[in-house]
Amino acid sequence: FQYVKTQIEAYGGYSFVAMSDMNSIAARINDDFQKGTSIGAGRYTLINDAGMMGLKVSNIFKTSIGFVGIDVVSDYIMLPDIHDTIYWTNGNKYTTFIQNISSLYLGAGMKYYFMQSGFVENTFNAYISADGGAFFSFGRMFVSGYDYDGQLDEIRYSNIDTLSLVLPGMNIRIGLEYYFNSYLGAGLCLGYRIVKGLTNLESVEIHNSPGYEYFSIEVEYTGLFLKTGIIILL
Repeated sequence: FQYVKTQIEAYGGYSFVAMSDMNSIAARINDDFQKGTSIGAGRYTLINDAGMMGLKVSNIFKTSIGFVGIDVVSDYIMLPDIHDTIYWTNGNKYTTFIQNISSLYLGAGMKYYFMQSGFVENTFNAYISADGGAFFSFGRMFVSGYDYDGQLDEIRYSNIDTLSLVLPGMNIRIGLEYYFNSYLGAGLCLGYRIVKGLTNLESVEIHNSPGYEYFSIEVEYTGLFLKTGIIILL
């Protein structure tokens, strides 16, 4: 091993997120609403994408197989805040759905550069990398249901914080870097994220049969992402 450089990259980008379980439930409910006669206006929003930003620090080494890097990665996945309201045909609320469950990722991994001469200015360097770590989800999901006369009938909620929902996951990335000089460059990266897990929701029945009920729903951030950023070499 021969130490070459320390690399710091700050980036932002766009990400798809699967949220398969929640989206399938929302799509089924939306379809039922359209078929029914007592539901008036409104639809549940499907969650398909998110913004992202992050920071990556890499120590680069020259080895017998080429240039490799040891990465420490932090990603922040910013899901959109959702506040949906659906109404009965008489104008009263049928249900309100509030959700904001973003995620902070902390991980470590390795990358391999397809280059021969190191970090030379005015050149492109391609790499492939993989990293794994923990996704700390935080925020809340809240659903309230109302009867036809507008009386609150049922509440379902889940408060998610960094202590209650920690999900293992990983990223696979391919990227391209360009260096303007010996200390400043830019990067473009296409990656795929794999992470999902369960969160518990507490359901409170108010009118018909008062009581508590607990059930799980899957939270899934799996999906393709594209990011670009500024790179500093030390």
